[in-house]
Amino acid sequence: RSGSTCADSHSNDCASDDRIDGSDSYHSARATSVPAAVEEACPAKIICVSGAEDILPTRMGLFNVAAVEAVAEHGGRPVFSGERGSWLYYWEPYGAWRIGADFADVDASVCSLDSESTWCPTRASAWFVWDSGAWLPQLRIVVSSVQPEDHSSVGCVVLSGAESVQPARMGLFSRTGVAPAPENAGRPIFWGGDGVYLYYWAEFGAWRVGADYRDSNASVCSRDHEETWCPTRASAWFAWEDNGWASSHPLTVREAEMPLDVTQKVPHVDPDLTQKVQHVDP
Repeated sequence: RSGSTCADSHSNDCASDDRIDGSDSYHSARATSVPAAVEEACPAKIICVSGAEDILPTRMGLFNVAAVEAVAEHGGRPVFSGERGSWLYYWEPYGAWRIGADFADVDASVCSLDSESTWCPTRASAWFVWDSGAWLPQLRIVVSSVQPEDHSSVGCVVLSGAESVQPARMGLFSRTGVAPAPENAGRPIFWGGDGVYLYYWAEFGAWRVGADYRDSNASVCSRDHEETWCPTRASAWFAWEDNGWASSHPLTVREAEMPLDVTQKVPHVDPDLTQKVQHVDP
């Protein structure tokens, strides 16, 4: 296929946990890109892959550098272990990065552009996913490095300071295992009970508090474009008041201890929630 990074044929012996159309992963063809210039070894220890959660949720998320026995095909690059059972690894014969169920196997369901030969997955120029029987370019995929000190590891946070105008948006928020939407850019989803979520919104580069983590409508938000991985690292917060964002309230977001009954606070995600939520009252 002209201009594509992957071939139409696929392997017959692949095995994975999130197959599409009977098979999860496919061999790549050669691309006509120019090999990358010599670059330094990949310094990243944590990689975030986001943007295709609606197609391949188990191939998205955080990937940590892993101490595994590499194979020759990795070309001396690091191997990253994903939080959902996937692996991010380099495949020397194709000069590209791949995400699949086995780091020692060429089979994958996400791949970068062939023949770029980058040392770090964050430097790949394009990414593709296997969907509905074909390799498709996925412009929404973002592969970025995460600083260990900024990685969101907190289990609970407390929002306070705007009880006078947004009482329903204040209180304890517990981290969930809900798979983030593409718009959440790999950040965790926090649930405050009674249909309230604390979540990240990539378009604004900020955290928001609202009724649906898949919708930008919110009544509390952090400062735009800070792009923090943890809500406790946002430098400023705002509450919706009198048809505008107000900074006059002493809003704070701080880490809190995990409550003993947090297992009872796992939300049921209504698949039709996005259709039901049209507007969040300020």
